[in-house]
Amino acid sequence: MTERKNIYWMIILLMFLIQNVISQSKLTTFKCDKHLIYDMYGGKSFHSIFLNTKNDSITFVRTYSADENLSNVSNIDLNCIYNGQIEKLNAELYGKNHILIIGNPDFKSIQIAEDLKEVKEKYIIKGLTSKLYKGKIRDNIYYAVFTANFKDGIDYNNAMHVFGSGIKIPTLSIGEIILLVGIIKDDKLQDTYYEFNRSEIIDEDMIFDRAKYIESCKKINNYEPNDKEQDFPVPSYCIVYGSSQNVTPNVDEEISRFLSKMCFFFTEFGEDVKNEEFQNVFQIEMDKAVAKLKYNTLLDEKEIIQFKKEVNKYKVQNLKKNLM
Repeated sequence: MTERKNIYWMIILLMFLIQNVISQSKLTTFKCDKHLIYDMYGGKSFHSIFLNTKNDSITFVRTYSADENLSNVSNIDLNCIYNGQIEKLNAELYGKNHILIIGNPDFKSIQIAEDLKEVKEKYIIKGLTSKLYKGKIRDNIYYAVFTANFKDGIDYNNAMHVFGSGIKIPTLSIGEIILLVGIIKDDKLQDTYYEFNRSEIIDEDMIFDRAKYIESCKKINNYEPNDKEQDFPVPSYCIVYGSSQNVTPNVDEEISRFLSKMCFFFTEFGEDVKNEEFQNVFQIEMDKAVAKLKYNTLLDEKEIIQFKKEVNKYKVQNLKKNLM
């Protein structure tokens, strides 16, 4: 085995270590008990909303292709409320429930000439009597939001704001939920962006650094690095990694990308997550990586076998006794 430093990876990693290490992180566990699933663009993708029906202060959103398995999707957004605006805060899901905030919200959005207003007519959407709210974009073209009341006693207002893209969604009644979002042109529904599919009762925990969430929501530009330095042991591959000489350049690149990702996670949560739990997250993320490599056909079958074999060698480096 030949030890090889990946200079590019090391530069990115060191930048992250400087700006994202939180040596005294206080993690928050937020329980979600409701999952709303929407079809996007005619069912080509799904838009999943996770919320707590008794505490709707934070909503989690995951978007993925219809042919993808949700368990293999890492991207996740948190709703971000700042100065009266609600937008998405980019994050990444590690394992099953650890969330690493990786960006700041972009408050730019679709511009409409007027706030959404309810029209008098009632409509039938998915067999339900529905209201229509619409706002003018330009002549004969309107942003349209159809709603219905499920009469379940739940306040969906914060959860439904994820459909606004900066547009002011009207205050909804208790139990009222968005069924469809689209564009009306010449009094006809021309395009459907989101359409309600179904809802599920769930019991899932979302774990994240609440202080970082609040701080990130206040920044509408790029993340401002803090000056804390890393001062606790990390896996050896955060410093240098090596792979067998017979792996292809593509495999080597994917190994570097994966180990970099796991260093990010360890740097963020390393002092708060039990060592056994981190090893479990490592395995879950490796399974996700393999699924994505297959889905995106980034590696062929032989290369995927090489990738799994090489990455597996680093699992022992996650043991507490081997940290550096």
